[in-house]
Amino acid sequence: MRSALVCAMTFALGASTSALAQELVALSGDQDAAIHSVVSSRLREPESAQFRDVIAATDPSLEGMIWVCGMVAGRNGFGGISDFAPFMGSLVTENSGQEQFVLISLAGQQPDEQERVLNTCLARMPRR
Repeated sequence: MRSALVCAMTFALGASTSALAQELVALSGDQDAAIHSVVSSRLREPESAQFRDVIAATDPSLEGMIWVCGMVAGRNGFGGISDFAPFMGSLVTENSGQEQFVLISLAGQQPDEQERVLNTCLARMPRR
């Protein structure tokens, strides 16, 4: 199922349309660190977090907001590394000018939950 989700994510990024996010953006080191910090804090062992396929896009309807989607894995209760699971969130610029990452959803290992998070995230990404 994991490989099917990764394939679906890759395919959908190239084929999806969205009225929300308009342009893919590169994340700065600070933005990337904020995302990693928040997402990994939700894992059993935050220091074991592994990230891949993190993408970001602007949202013209919400000034100062960037949608972020990606995949994360971490150590499970048996000591092994779990399969990668999708996450979704947004980088928001506060009135003070400081940027903060807000985690909206982090899927567990259930295929239907992963599909829901993945589809919701992809709906916010522009066509490449």
